[in-house]
Amino acid sequence: MRRSGRSVAERSVSGPPWAVRVLRAGDWERTTRRREGRGWSSVEVDVEFEEPLEEAVLLRRYKRFLADVRLADGSERTVHVANPGSMKGLVREGGRCWIRDARDPRRKLSHSLELVEVDGECVVVNTARGNALAGEAIAAGVLGPGGGTGMVPAEVRAEQRIGASRLDFLLTWEDGRRTWCEVKMVTLAEPPVAMFPDAVTSRGLKHLEELMALHDPQAGELAALLLVVARGDCERFSPAREIDPAWSAGLERAVTAGVDVVVVDCAVSPERVVPRTRLPLEM
Repeated sequence: MRRSGRSVAERSVSGPPWAVRVLRAGDWERTTRRREGRGWSSVEVDVEFEEPLEEAVLLRRYKRFLADVRLADGSERTVHVANPGSMKGLVREGGRCWIRDARDPRRKLSHSLELVEVDGECVVVNTARGNALAGEAIAAGVLGPGGGTGMVPAEVRAEQRIGASRLDFLLTWEDGRRTWCEVKMVTLAEPPVAMFPDAVTSRGLKHLEELMALHDPQAGELAALLLVVARGDCERFSPAREIDPAWSAGLERAVTAGVDVVVVDCAVSPERVVPRTRLPLEM
């Protein structure tokens, strides 16, 4: 995905925005729109898809990473589904969806499923987009040291290893403090409530435990969980306790331990995705 104008990928050596290893605050070009009176929630970051998406009809999803779709000319195509979750509530046979040509001759499947339509609302289902959207929101000031907002990190490093694991971002602030940030893309919802996870996630629980272990404000080491709600029909977030009580309990422990949990929703269309508003967290 790219911003209107020159993309982050175009300013890096190669690869999509979330593959960039080192980003500095001055490298980001601001194309945000501001509405009055609501802090960071007034910032919108316009992120476009790299290529126009092709509309199709979703026929079925199977074997987790595959889906069959029907194209406008009536032909059928098998596409890749970059989503390891259950996609609960999103797979509606006969519903509209949008696919993208990866333009990679090395791939067995030329196209990927990007969006599905649920009750008239577009939802991003390609979870690889989560870090790209999070990176743009971070550059617009969604996070701040100690739970603040409106601050842009002096440096952003992606995919930072911690022991045998890896967290999505390491943010360094002007005063030298650092924030370890893990990103989760949220697609499950019972509007107006967004929820996570849509399936049991032992990996997600491990990430929460790692964030709690890293959070040491006295040493200048902070931790944050950034939940990107990849749909625009929600007004608040709550953990999906019935689906994964262990992760939900872990989130409560993380909040109590001081980990900054930030929820951002998105306006989604086949042309662009706009990270726009911080949603309240309800435990």
